[in-house]
Amino acid sequence: MTVAKNTEIGEDEIQKYIFLIEQCNNTDEKTRSEASNEIEQLISIDIIRSLFILSEIILKDHIESPIACLSLVWIRNIFTPESRIMANNDISKEWLEVDETYRTRVKTAIIRGLMFPDHNCALVASMTFCSLLKIEKMEMFNIIPQLYQLYESTDSSELTKAASINTLAEISSKNSLGSQTDIIEVQTILIQIAEKINSYFSECFDKSLSIRY
Repeated sequence: MTVAKNTEIGEDEIQKYIFLIEQCNNTDEKTRSEASNEIEQLISIDIIRSLFILSEIILKDHIESPIACLSLVWIRNIFTPESRIMANNDISKEWLEVDETYRTRVKTAIIRGLMFPDHNCALVASMTFCSLLKIEKMEMFNIIPQLYQLYESTDSSELTKAASINTLAEISSKNSLGSQTDIIEVQTILIQIAEKINSYFSECFDKSLSIRY
């Protein structure tokens, strides 16, 4: 994947991150700490490149849920200004200067996180979606319909459907768009989300589908 002029992400870089992420799950505390510190160092060197590499990990065929989940955790940390690793960085400015094509790739990875057959992965993906929404705001509105599609798809698992509903509910909360109801565009999307959630909840009760995850 090309992320900038004459700069490509190689499989060796992706595998390096995968190895470090695997070490973050090691039973040895020292090994976990060293791996985590190395990932933080790599992120501090090039935040945007790290985002792209972590996204490519999530999008890899047959990637294991624990690896995808931890990749999402790092992405969420990057998109959370209050997190320790972002204390001295303005991710909003840097991210919004990235070409939309590349930003869409990262969003696609986050959406894929909702599809993994793992409760924790779906939960982290939902939180990551909302963290990025706080940065992109209306620029991310075109991605929200993908959450509807996830729920409405006959190929989606009950876990994915539940994760989609919970993500939509979180988007509507005071922690997200629910605190910006004075903006017409936000009002419009919130009304749409409310209508969708109401129809989904009705369907859940009709089919006895669990909406918890």
